[in-house]
Amino acid sequence: GAERFGDSPLSSKGEQRPAEEKWSDFFNEPDQYWDNRALKASGERSPRYPDFKHKTTQEALWVDSWDSPKWIQETLTLMDKAAKEHHQNGGYDDEGVHAGEEVPGESLPPQW
Repeated sequence: GAERFGDSPLSSKGEQRPAEEKWSDFFNEPDQYWDNRALKASGERSPRYPDFKHKTTQEALWVDSWDSPKWIQETLTLMDKAAKEHHQNGGYDDEGVHAGEEVPGESLPPQW
């Protein structure tokens, strides 16, 4: 089966929100989630670790989960591309004004 550690159909409370609803929340407020994809790719996190985890509720999302909608991968690709272009632009918009918080020496990608 498609069983995976921490990815059971029921949460510890005995209820599980539909994946479509969880992903909609993610795309509405991506800054409320930890993005663990790079940590998983580098081996710092287990391959079974969630791709995204909510910072307060700890709700987990896996891109390749059996119940993840098919549109997730394409939407994430577009989101990552926009974030990468923003980062390559030095975080500056067309008028040369720095977008977001200015943290000297930080090289973290901007939030979508």
